[in-house]
Amino acid sequence: MHVGRHESFPLRLRRNPRRSHRARRRRRGHLQCRHGELTLTGDAFALQITGNVTATLGDANDSAIIADDGTIGGNVNFDLAGAAAGNQTASLTNRTALPAGLTVKGTLGIIGTGGAASTDLLNIANLAVGKAITVSMGAGESTVRIDNLRAADTLTIATNDGADRVDIKRGSLLERFVGNSIVAKLASIQTGAGDDSVRIGYLSAANNTGAADSTRVRFLGDLTVDGGTDTNSRNDFAAQNDITGTLTVTNFQAALVTP
Repeated sequence: MHVGRHESFPLRLRRNPRRSHRARRRRRGHLQCRHGELTLTGDAFALQITGNVTATLGDANDSAIIADDGTIGGNVNFDLAGAAAGNQTASLTNRTALPAGLTVKGTLGIIGTGGAASTDLLNIANLAVGKAITVSMGAGESTVRIDNLRAADTLTIATNDGADRVDIKRGSLLERFVGNSIVAKLASIQTGAGDDSVRIGYLSAANNTGAADSTRVRFLGDLTVDGGTDTNSRNDFAAQNDITGTLTVTNFQAALVTP
């Protein structure tokens, strides 16, 4: 699928019954969606968008999903808005399950401002991002799942209040993708108030086989993880990953989870 200055493109928007939606393509291949559900799925051709992809969704059950191989030349910004209740989902994956099969050359921003009764889900797999990644979830229960992320710049995740879960490079052999997760610069994870869980690295820590080891996350800069208030749990980040910079861990009251 190619989005250029004059081409048409297959875009499927699923209507939210409480909102109308409007999608339009600007010059240089910018794509916008407002007040609906954005879904870009694959076909026989690779995704090629030269500009930005922006989704500004409504205050009910919403989703913004890209599931295709290819390249987005600009930034990707998903605003999941502020649902008082309901489910809000953002997902960036590819169709073939190849490492870095989907590439965003610009920044990636995911924002959710839902209330305490809402739930947020962010799913990232086989994605390469050229600039900063910023994730800020709502006040309800938030889940962040990341596998095979190649971040060339900083990674900032704030799940905010609620009982939240962050899983990076986790799952069984059948559940995880074969490939590396790499963060080139500072990585910061803050989970706010609530009983939170942060797991980084394959759940069965194998012997380190070097740069090709797909069971670990490679942090080439510093890693800072702050669990916030209440009772929070984590695995052994240092033992189950490769961290070149300084590891700083605060506010995890529960004992280390093994594995």
